[in-house]
Amino acid sequence: GTLALLLKHFCPLIPTDNQSDESPIQIPDFSNFEKAMEVYESLRVTRTKTILGSSVQLGKTQQRRADSKLYNAWRELSIKAQVWAYGTLPVMRPGAAFDYKAKVEEVLAE
Repeated sequence: GTLALLLKHFCPLIPTDNQSDESPIQIPDFSNFEKAMEVYESLRVTRTKTILGSSVQLGKTQQRRADSKLYNAWRELSIKAQVWAYGTLPVMRPGAAFDYKAKVEEVLAE
């Protein structure tokens, strides 16, 4: 979604000389493709750092669960309660709630 919105903005469709009455032929104008990729990369790096941090946290939890049956039982109960209360695990919520359209619009407005 993010990349598609950026390409739509930076590489708009332009008509070609080979027009037909039934379906006009358009091609992307790639003259700003590099700028689209720079913006995409800046958004991607910021977001993936957050996801990586969550993954590390989840990995540590999984290791603790593997090391302790008591901790594993407590964690299972905790997970069920969190999913019941929030619909997902709080550590996963930022990914589920991320509005890529709003973020792209914010960056393009700058």
